[in-house]
Amino acid sequence: MPRNQKCFIHGTLIEVTFRAENGLPLPATPYIRCLLESVLARAQTLYYTRIVALVTMGNHIHMMLIVTCPTNTKEFVRYVKAETAHAINKLLGRSKQTVWCEGYDSPIILDAEKAIERLVYIYTNPQRANLVETIDEYPNYTTWEAFLNGEDLVSISRIPRSSIPELPKNSISLEEQERISHFLQYSGRETSILHIEPDAWIECFPELSPEDQDGLREQIVSKVRETEEVLRSKRTSGVIGAHALRLQGMRCAFRPKSFGIRTICLSHCGKARQSFITWFKEQQSLAKSAFAKLPLGDIKCIPPGFFLPGGLLIANILPLAVNQVL
Repeated sequence: MPRNQKCFIHGTLIEVTFRAENGLPLPATPYIRCLLESVLARAQTLYYTRIVALVTMGNHIHMMLIVTCPTNTKEFVRYVKAETAHAINKLLGRSKQTVWCEGYDSPIILDAEKAIERLVYIYTNPQRANLVETIDEYPNYTTWEAFLNGEDLVSISRIPRSSIPELPKNSISLEEQERISHFLQYSGRETSILHIEPDAWIECFPELSPEDQDGLREQIVSKVRETEEVLRSKRTSGVIGAHALRLQGMRCAFRPKSFGIRTICLSHCGKARQSFITWFKEQQSLAKSAFAKLPLGDIKCIPPGFFLPGGLLIANILPLAVNQVL
């Protein structure tokens, strides 16, 4: 389907999702966690982007990010997709095979109520997929523990591509998984800091105060528990469970039935959502017209916030300028 041009706005909250073309390349194993942490920490060092939340599913990743610099955000996601694809191909003994679907979804979240709803959705994704009953039991890499603690700041070893081994074709025991993970952890000499900021999303909404963070965190936890209970009551069979998920291999055959809908923005207020979409499409139309003039060297008429061919951001947008249209 046609994709909207990227328009990242400084200081806003976005939800980023990308998924695999097929298979389950991100099983709930300790070596996948090591590789993900290494890639995220390096990406954050190179292209500083604030990470609010993340949940890894077998074939896709959900992230909630704060745009600090629009160009950084674009490069951050590009780097994460590229480096995880290289790592997955190395583990599977493949060369230059496409792992992720082209592009990614990255709607801006326009209000605090929707932000809370999306955080609850992200942290109940494994439960909705009947993988586990609670997020606490989920063995794949998530930022749930950091969310409960309020923050996570940890030094992560950068894993060189050359150190990533090809996995055996047969199933791997839990002990062997730990051995591979230990090897990867100590294969790199450089380190990067991975900073998870679960409460930073509050800063994106002026109506909220930092003093509200404990109450908002409790509200989100309560909604997660309520959702888990509803899902539990509706199940007609058991969940896969943490132990079985840990033993799941990367070579599982799986083809997604749905790839989701690319969205521009998310809001509880229909009027605010429609206003933003109207503004966005107007700016997108101006950008497309301006791109046609690029061979003539005219870049003055390109609206701020859109990327030129090749990835150059022509100008930043401050949230205040956008709020005036809502």
